[in-house]
Amino acid sequence: MQNARLPLDLQHYSLDHVNAIQNFVNQTMGGEIRIVIFQKEQQYRIVFKGEPIKCFIKFCSSIGSVRAARFNICLLLQNDHYNYIGRPEQLFRAHRFCIDCERRVTRLYHWAGCSVVCRLCMRTGPDYPCQIIERIPCNDCGYVFPQRSCFDHHLTNHPPEEMTGPRSRPFASICQSRRICTNCGHVVFGQQQLHNCIAQQQQQQPIQQQAVECSKCKGPHFPEQPCFIQPLPIDQNYNNYEEANQEAEAENEEQEQGRRIKNKRQKLRLCFFDAETSQDQPVQISSNNNGYKHIPLLIIAEVICENCIKAGIGINEIGQRATECFCGKPSNYQWRKWCSPPFKNATGDNTEVPSTLSYNPRRMYFHSFDDEEENPVDQFLDYLLNHGSQDILTICIAHNGGKYDFHLILEALHRRSLPPKFLCTTGLKIYSMGLSGNHQRKLLFKDSLNYFICELDALPKIFSLPEEVATVKPFFPYLYKRAKLIEWHHHQQQQINSGVNFQLREQLILYCANDVAILRESVLRYRRLIGEHTQGLDPFQAASTAAGLALTTMRRCFLPKNWLVHSPEGGYLRGRRASAESQRYIRLFELENEEARGKVQCAQWAVGEAHVEDCGYRLDGLWFRAPPLRPLAIEYMGCYYHGCPRCFPIRDQRLAAGRTAEELYERTQNRLCELEQQHGYSLHVVWGHEMKDRLRNNPQLKRKWDEIDCVKPMDPRNDCLRGGRTEPFKLHHECAADEEILYIDIVSLYPYVMKTCSFPIGNPRVLTREVLLSSTPLPWTSKEQNIYQGLLLVRVLPPTTLNGLPPLLAYRTYDGRLTFPFCSTCANNKQQSPCRHVDRQRSWVSGYTHVELNRALEMGYKVIDVNEVWQYDRWDQELFRPYVNTFICLKQQASGWPQGCETQVERDNYIAEFERVEGIRMDPQKVAVNPGLRLIAKILANSLWGKLAQRVGGTDVKYARTPVEFHQLLEDPTIETLDFDHVSEYMDRCVVRKKEEFAKPPETNCLPVAAFVTSYARLHLYRYMEEVQRVGGRLLYCDTDSLIYVAKLGGERVAEGEALGQMKREHPERRIIEFLAGGPKNYGYRHVDALTGNDERAELKIRSFPLSYATHQMLNFQSMKELVLGQFNIDGEIDEMLSENLLFNNNNDRNNCIRVEFPQIGRTRRSELYTNLARKEYRPCYEKGRIRPSMETLPFGYRNETLGPHQQHVASPISRRRRRPSTTTQQMGVQLDLHDIPGTSAWTENEYLQRYPQSF
Repeated sequence: MQNARLPLDLQHYSLDHVNAIQNFVNQTMGGEIRIVIFQKEQQYRIVFKGEPIKCFIKFCSSIGSVRAARFNICLLLQNDHYNYIGRPEQLFRAHRFCIDCERRVTRLYHWAGCSVVCRLCMRTGPDYPCQIIERIPCNDCGYVFPQRSCFDHHLTNHPPEEMTGPRSRPFASICQSRRICTNCGHVVFGQQQLHNCIAQQQQQQPIQQQAVECSKCKGPHFPEQPCFIQPLPIDQNYNNYEEANQEAEAENEEQEQGRRIKNKRQKLRLCFFDAETSQDQPVQISSNNNGYKHIPLLIIAEVICENCIKAGIGINEIGQRATECFCGKPSNYQWRKWCSPPFKNATGDNTEVPSTLSYNPRRMYFHSFDDEEENPVDQFLDYLLNHGSQDILTICIAHNGGKYDFHLILEALHRRSLPPKFLCTTGLKIYSMGLSGNHQRKLLFKDSLNYFICELDALPKIFSLPEEVATVKPFFPYLYKRAKLIEWHHHQQQQINSGVNFQLREQLILYCANDVAILRESVLRYRRLIGEHTQGLDPFQAASTAAGLALTTMRRCFLPKNWLVHSPEGGYLRGRRASAESQRYIRLFELENEEARGKVQCAQWAVGEAHVEDCGYRLDGLWFRAPPLRPLAIEYMGCYYHGCPRCFPIRDQRLAAGRTAEELYERTQNRLCELEQQHGYSLHVVWGHEMKDRLRNNPQLKRKWDEIDCVKPMDPRNDCLRGGRTEPFKLHHECAADEEILYIDIVSLYPYVMKTCSFPIGNPRVLTREVLLSSTPLPWTSKEQNIYQGLLLVRVLPPTTLNGLPPLLAYRTYDGRLTFPFCSTCANNKQQSPCRHVDRQRSWVSGYTHVELNRALEMGYKVIDVNEVWQYDRWDQELFRPYVNTFICLKQQASGWPQGCETQVERDNYIAEFERVEGIRMDPQKVAVNPGLRLIAKILANSLWGKLAQRVGGTDVKYARTPVEFHQLLEDPTIETLDFDHVSEYMDRCVVRKKEEFAKPPETNCLPVAAFVTSYARLHLYRYMEEVQRVGGRLLYCDTDSLIYVAKLGGERVAEGEALGQMKREHPERRIIEFLAGGPKNYGYRHVDALTGNDERAELKIRSFPLSYATHQMLNFQSMKELVLGQFNIDGEIDEMLSENLLFNNNNDRNNCIRVEFPQIGRTRRSELYTNLARKEYRPCYEKGRIRPSMETLPFGYRNETLGPHQQHVASPISRRRRRPSTTTQQMGVQLDLHDIPGTSAWTENEYLQRYPQSF
């Protein structure tokens, strides 16, 4: 210690002092000695380990390794005292313990991720793993060894000196202890000669397999095929935790920490609560962002059991209880105090306590009015976890709880270091949360906003709540808890005759109690309505969202058995995706090696990939180099499919084909050894993680990698499933006197296509390229040439124009934009100049449904290559029809009788007409206005299809309360740790995500059906686009199920109606006179009264921007218009690039935006709520096509072969008006007079050329 210059008189020596000693030892001993500190308080984990000397050892894929020290000095840190440990194995009761990998090891098993072990001879130390000098195969065990000493040691069959003794048992060598089965390739441990060989079982099975009953889904299918999505039995008792975990995409065992949930149904109790907080405590959110923290003041909770609900007993019926009621009876002073309303009038205030808020055992008040040290949330948790009936399930419901109230609960749990049993989240929004209390009390938190999808103040009207139950949600000045209010209140109290009487406590209680009453009555009525029409289904037990409830209803009431199939994530040929990556690497290898270009034989050659004679091996790439160089075999190793030791250190983990990582890796090494030694190839081996590291650190290489054309097996999620079509066709249009703009919506687009269209059933026949090329002549130019029905992965060549119609087929660019182009290269490059690419560059590979592809073939598209087809032989046009008809009928009945149906004859005609159009017979006795039932029917009818395509690989929140749990999360090779936070002294919050190879999709996903739903919807919208052109209108904008177009006043219009699938006009009593768009989901319009032309109004629809009064002062129609026109250079300077049909787009100007500030409620990772002043910048952004001087947009790659080079556009103005004079500016030495430019933005390039010929 003196040599390390450390003082000798300290009472406590930290790890920094230990590090100083280690540095001194490294300088004097050359890193041969290492100090290792174990800490008892950390459950004997290593808290300090001297850094070993780094070196690089050629092993496997030449990855970097480290050299261990030859001697370890082990110390145990306990209560700030260091004790010497002779053998660390004694701490863990193990025969051996490895300091480097910090794990118990045996002679035959050592963690493969350890950097100082040779997994072949199992020796450890600073000289291992053994370096690759040569490849020596062992004929007995089947392993391949890198050098002679490694090979000889694995044959050693005498024990080391420390294991010898008078009673030494027979000692088996490494070779005798394990071997690789020559039939199936599995590793067999021990000296057993027989094992459960998969290869022999497959040989004994008959060649023609038959479908068998699956033990999981009970449906008939082949073992390798996915399971059916089976209907749910009506009498099933739904398990809340399992449903919540399904929403979180997590296994039940993981969420319950290894304990399975009991299947018995617990008694159900509902709890409705709301929290009120103050916002007067300043808090620093980040280095440059301050706000006000939300401090809980009051929580009002109401409980009622299912027996009282069935008996019709309400919350306020204090003296009544149902038989076997378990609402809870106050049994102690604290509980009774919670049940009493905490009103406390000020001196001289004689305000009476409302009669509805008296002592009530079903209503609790948790507050901090009398003692600011008390926390209402802690009181609420104490009640839920420790009071009331035992062995019950309590579902706690709050409106918008996922973004507010639940975070108050979670913050309190963090303070207690008590993790929830499960937490289903998306980002910081909580969908559901589970807790466990004493005596089998289970708690489940659900957000009612996920079911109602509307604000709380809208619920009284929707569910027709009477005023004696709950009044309309009043306005409350939530900022009155500020210092200014306190000053005002103190001043008013000093005024004798002020007449002011405002009590914050009373107003908070009344306001909060009214909110809880609204929530309670709405939930109970919603629950009753759902149960009446879904055969008794409880929505809050069955699902956490409206989409989950819709799918559960479909499975419970309408789905036939053995019908829908759970489609595999990644496609049926997911195992071939690694082969596609290898072909992409071969192409990159040729680009990086000039002498190899066009000489590496691979799967893209006409003769196919190279085969090795005798052994039957296929090579990813083979390059016959000039003698004396040997042929170079190029092998791209997918880590998941070849058992990479770096990516999968747990060697007994099951990977591809159900094999362990060790088996896959040994199989790979044997293959490489045979190629090198028996067949004389030189090897060029690249592992997948090595390529990922290169791409991650080299953006230019990443772009080159993405641009390499390589066809992967079809993945329906990435190739076929697309959302709605959203794009502007003109960025600005102002109507002339004889024009008007019409905004039309399709009535229930998705329910319509689900009801009327046919969908695939069962498993498809997957046809690959080898089969398709021999049976399908190419190219396809008509739909008759497409003999397939299902999903097709094809290369399409679009036309250059469609006579004024927008393109039909979608294409997703490299950066993720969903475009509808005529050229893929133009779309990828965002090219504003005319397309000059050849057909191969214009074409692209993507997956489409056969219906969408057939329509494209009719319009002039060509299919020049077919890579994969999912051929479905079974189709069902009635799959969703009963479901849709049921809820459309409920929606129509709940809408009441329309105007003009006063007499019985008129009503009979209305019923008959609806049945003729929709095929649905309504019950006249049930036609009555019911806003609540109408809302339910509308939500369930529209929410079903999306649940069939639920996303995979979402984040999950895990909690660790011990160092062991924390390090297990960090070292788990199946997950990625995205974030972690020390939320309390004894608990860490970790955000993790399953790696792609291990992510399990929901068992209710059916991606092909979801892909057909969206495909039918886009086709139906496109038919209306064609109709707009037929009636002489011009498209301005489209958005999934709506169109905005301009037409002549009094001219022909698109047919409108009220039935499903028909167009319905928005604002029929108004006339839209101006339209403006800054990009997709980003538009606005001005409209006036259609009769008088007065009462001008403007509306904006901008995604992710709260258009409140405050923001409207800065971001409104006029400011947005000035920004859009200014950015896209209209009525301003004409850029020189205009001669090349390019409009200058100033998207990179950081000052060309509107900055908006507005207060918002935010959440931190620790679930702390705060209010701060949010700042956002609005700027137009259009990247889905070219922008023309007329403010019209053209698809990428558009060409008009009939016009000259200066006339390639589609602008054709309907009328012209004069605009106010514009400010003239100078550009490139040319002064332009724009005083008399036409008033509309519909002028064409010809008009520019005629007026300003000198500019070109």
